[in-house]
Amino acid sequence: MGGTRMIAVTFDVDDVNWVNGTDADEMTAAAPAIMSALDDFPDVHSTWFVRLDAGIAMQRGRADALFHEYTAHFERLRDAGHEVAWHHHAVRPGTTNAPETDSATICRTLRALAPMARAWKLESVRLGWGYADAAIIACLDDLGFAIDSSALPRPSYPWDTVPRDWSGTPHAPYHPSRVDHRCEGAPSCTLLEVPISVAALSAPHDTLPNVKRYVNPAYHADFFQQAIASVVESPLIVTVTHPYECVPANTSAAATTAGTHPQHPLISHSLDVLRRNLAHLHTLGRPFVTLNSLRG
Repeated sequence: MGGTRMIAVTFDVDDVNWVNGTDADEMTAAAPAIMSALDDFPDVHSTWFVRLDAGIAMQRGRADALFHEYTAHFERLRDAGHEVAWHHHAVRPGTTNAPETDSATICRTLRALAPMARAWKLESVRLGWGYADAAIIACLDDLGFAIDSSALPRPSYPWDTVPRDWSGTPHAPYHPSRVDHRCEGAPSCTLLEVPISVAALSAPHDTLPNVKRYVNPAYHADFFQQAIASVVESPLIVTVTHPYECVPANTSAAATTAGTHPQHPLISHSLDVLRRNLAHLHTLGRPFVTLNSLRG
C-alpha cells in the first residue's frame, strides 16, 4: 500500500433484509439502482461480496444460484472495473440464515465450496457475521485465497449473533497469525486480512455507550460524515453496505425523503443519500480500490 491512503467501497449481498428479518432479493430490488448510481462515479471501483453457501442452496436450489441468475449483472460490474467476491455465510444444516460456529464444520464447508467459488473467478472472501477463528482463516489461506475482509475491529457485544471478538485487531491490512487471526504474528498467513472500518456511533436504542459500528454509506448523511471523520487517518477506509439499505424500506413518501430519519435511526434506505455519501468520500481526494487490487 505504501504511503497512499485509499478507500474501498464494498457491498454485501446477503439476500436478507436484516432490519425486518425477511428474505430480500437484493439483486433485483436494489442492485440495478446502485449500479446506476455508481455509474455517476466512474472512479469508484467497488467490491461486491455475493453469497455462495448452503443457505442459498436451501433457498434457491444451489449454492451458487445468485451467480447463475444474475450473471449479466456481475459481468456489468466487472466491465465497469468493480470486483465480484465470495461472501460465505456458514449456516447450520437445514437452515438459510442460522449461524454455524463449529470451526471444523465451517472449514469442511469452505473446502467443499471453494472450487465453485473459483469457477466464478472469486478471489476475495468475506465471512458472514464477521465470524472467524485462527483455523478458519488458515483454511482460507491454505485454499489459496489472497484477501479476506471479515475482521471487524471491535469487541463482542451482547446482541451479536455470533461471538465475534476482534479486540486488538489493527485497522490497517495485515497478515494474520495462524495462532491468533486477530493480529500479526509468526507463523503468519500469506493471505492479507483487510479489516472493515469501524466508528463509535451512538443510536437512540443503544444500551451501551460508544458502540462501534461498521462505516456504511447507507447511513444518514450526518452519521456517515461523523463516521468518516473518526477514521479519516486510516491508510485504508473500508465501507460496507447491504444493497437493501439503499432503497426504500416501504412505499411511504417519508421513507424516500433524503436526509431525514423516518424509518431507521441510522440507515437511510435512500439512493439519494448513498450518492451524497459517495460524493463526500470524493472530497477526501483518495483513490478508490477493489480489495483484490491490494494483493501482493
